[in-house]
Amino acid sequence: MKEKQLTTKEQAKELVDKFNFSCRECDNAILSAQVAVDTIIESDCLHYPEDRLYWKSVRKELDILQQEQ
Repeated sequence: MKEKQLTTKEQAKELVDKFNFSCRECDNAILSAQVAVDTIIESDCLHYPEDRLYWKSVRKELDILQQEQ
């Protein structure tokens, strides 16, 4: 069964939620998610331009979440 592709907004929120869970004492879940996404973007594991575009869009959604706080 094919897994549903998350929207960039859903992906951003999921990353922040994961960092909130694993980093209970951290106030910087969004910052941690931003660093993770930046690492993904800069890595050599993205083979297609649309993959890089997806993660850049996730990064923009994280910036929006940060501004909303």
